[in-house]
Amino acid sequence: MVQRCLLILIAITWAACRASEPAEELDIAPDAVTHTVWTDRTEIFYERPPMIAGGDSTVWVVHVTRLAGYRPESEYSVRVELTGPAFFASDAVHTASPGIYHPKVYVESPGEYDAVLVIGDVERVDLGVLHVYESTEALPEHVVDSGGSIHMSKEEQWTIDFAVVQATERSVQSSLEVSGILEPATTHMAEIVAPVSGVLRVEDNSDMPSARSMVDVQEILATITPLAQETSYAAAKSTEERNARTVARLRELYEVQAIPEWRLIEAERALDVARSVLRAMDTTGGQSSSQYTISLFAPIGGYVTERAINAGDVVDVGQLLFRITDPSELWLRLYLHMHDVEHAGEISYVAFTVEGADKLYHTRSLLHVGSAISTATRTLPVTLSVDNPHGMLKVGMFADGRAFIHGETSGVTVPVDAIQIEDGQSMIYTQTGGESFVRRQVVLGPTDGAYVIVEQGVSTGEFLVTDGAYHVYLASLSLEGTGDHTH
Repeated sequence: MVQRCLLILIAITWAACRASEPAEELDIAPDAVTHTVWTDRTEIFYERPPMIAGGDSTVWVVHVTRLAGYRPESEYSVRVELTGPAFFASDAVHTASPGIYHPKVYVESPGEYDAVLVIGDVERVDLGVLHVYESTEALPEHVVDSGGSIHMSKEEQWTIDFAVVQATERSVQSSLEVSGILEPATTHMAEIVAPVSGVLRVEDNSDMPSARSMVDVQEILATITPLAQETSYAAAKSTEERNARTVARLRELYEVQAIPEWRLIEAERALDVARSVLRAMDTTGGQSSSQYTISLFAPIGGYVTERAINAGDVVDVGQLLFRITDPSELWLRLYLHMHDVEHAGEISYVAFTVEGADKLYHTRSLLHVGSAISTATRTLPVTLSVDNPHGMLKVGMFADGRAFIHGETSGVTVPVDAIQIEDGQSMIYTQTGGESFVRRQVVLGPTDGAYVIVEQGVSTGEFLVTDGAYHVYLASLSLEGTGDHTH
């Protein structure tokens, strides 16, 4: 507790000191007028004394910030032009210090003037209507800041990573934070087992592919010499050949009406049975390399992820010999938490990264939504397909990303970076003027990971702090949250 109080005291002292550091001493009247104008590329924040007609020239303090990179303008000069009962143009002035200008403005006649700040020859910024009064007695009553805003000087903003953006109306596709693992697609994976018992003779298997090697579809993986048993492949092939010869002989006899038809029909049935037995044992599609050996062919192209045998081994029927994976398609297995389960069937795609890389990948289609919640993890498995034509993704990689839901929601949106979590609450810092900010609690809606809909707390067009929000938070701790500002 003592340590936390000490840290807060240090932050308050730091923020107060930074807020009071002058870039250049220049007295500004306590009743000074401050105003901020934003364009697509520039922010103008200026302070000036009240304008009295026919009086002495007044010195304005004008801050010019380029929104791209949020840096002070220092390349161009500026001047003030007033158009109304008379016309006035101040002399062009260069920066007193980066981003700060001190033009001298003089007005002879009272009235309302359209004020424009001319920045070099590249931009004219409308500053709005300027009121010039006849005398000091005609000045309106000065309104003192109630102290509800947070003060942070332009000089401090310029020295840190700082940025503001406008809240805008847009459509957002809802999304969920997800994580998962890449698995081989079962449609792109094959296991090759021994169709018969036999021997992998060394002379027939010298070119057997090794584990992690690439094989093409229909490439020979291994050659089995069946064992000489009654139920062996050799016996089945011999039976099939004998029945084939019998059918051929009986068909000739039947054609000359030397035998009845039923004898031919029985012989043909026996041949069909023998061929069925042979097909059940021969998974190579009849592509045996010789009459009594079986060559096993790769049913798909891909990587040999497992080889369970070596040349010279004796194998049993049904024994696993090879496992092949085609990496051109993988499956992303997600595990949705309970509060996201209701959206499982609405997922259109997932954008994700894998461990050790920043590249963004996208899934192709939703394949399967689990029907049961895991009692151990309280999650629901969801599977999506992922194209992987160049093999950059590997089986077993962990993935983190966002699952996007069908349909969009429209509303006031802000960048996710503008949302700050403080004491478990979602907060934003709104820039109400060049050096003034307001802290607000907001109610959030759907997000696509980059932008989030704000259902309550922000209006369209307001400027929100994205980079540098923590520094504004520190400034809010200052005991001098508001106060006079000098340059």
